[in-house]
Amino acid sequence: MKSPPKVIAVSSLCPPNECPRDDVIALSRVWLQEQSDEVRSKADRIFARAGVDKRYSALPLEETFSLKTLDETNLLYREKLVEYAETALREALDKANLNPIDIDCLITTSCTGYMSPSLDAFLINRLGLKPDVQRMPVTEMGCIGGAVGLVYAENYLRAYPDRYVALISAELTTLTFQHDDFSWANIVSTAIFGDGIACAILGPSTQLRPAILGSRMLHFPETTDLLGFNLSSRGFQMVLSELLPSIIRKNFLSFLEPLLADHGLQVQDIDHWVIHPGGKKILQSIDLILRPYGKALDACWDVFSSKGNMSSATVLFILQQVMEKNVLLGQKGIVLGIGPGLTLSATLLEWR
Repeated sequence: MKSPPKVIAVSSLCPPNECPRDDVIALSRVWLQEQSDEVRSKADRIFARAGVDKRYSALPLEETFSLKTLDETNLLYREKLVEYAETALREALDKANLNPIDIDCLITTSCTGYMSPSLDAFLINRLGLKPDVQRMPVTEMGCIGGAVGLVYAENYLRAYPDRYVALISAELTTLTFQHDDFSWANIVSTAIFGDGIACAILGPSTQLRPAILGSRMLHFPETTDLLGFNLSSRGFQMVLSELLPSIIRKNFLSFLEPLLADHGLQVQDIDHWVIHPGGKKILQSIDLILRPYGKALDACWDVFSSKGNMSSATVLFILQQVMEKNVLLGQKGIVLGIGPGLTLSATLLEWR
């Protein structure tokens, strides 16, 4: 029986424009200056307590808060995303000691802009990937994209265990800011969103790396109105329900238990937790569930506070941080994504 596929290497990068929380709050006050005292006071609390100390943006912060058309933001998305994704892919290949021609399947995830041809086509040309590389662009799955990309990579590598997959999750979430939308969903997303690009290389390896033992995905019926984007004439308008933390908290353990049971494991057997930080309340909810088991979400909190919610790329940032620790042979991990649908996706890892 072939060995399970491994995550060989992960690289990540953020755009060069650093956005400290105090600078974001100052500009948010200018943006909301014509709103009521009640709105401005509540918005101040949201920005101050969001849990994001700093994030990065493809544009200088002042330009991020400016009024732009959908044409303008999408052009920026296309131009900058290709450049950043190319850099992330090259760095991941270097870390894996592979060449572009070694990649057999290219998976790209993104939900914060639109491109056709999709991002992967541009990367094939720019890096000189083999012309018969399998293309798998994953769009419209939102924050769950990176976690789902791991599932699709696993499925491909189960069928072709001697091949290599590059998974690129690339998001410019700050470009989705809506200047004329003063809804709480837009205000909250502005308080937590940051830009980030990450790339994972998966395939066979004899090095100590996380092997994918299995995965599970679950869709909650009649929840399509809880999370996502509505496309308006200005761009991507955020949909964000206050019910999300309670739904995730209620279903977290029951969702994971079948996947763990398939491998004779329980929650207390998991050493490393890679949970998408959709927001502070979601991480707090999961933290409360895991603490009785002696588990912590340190890497999740660290990435969220230093880079914000980078949509589909965030779990790969967290996974990279975990992999760079002194992880021991046989330790287990869970990568969990949360996305529109409402859908949960989990991947079970073991360091081998």
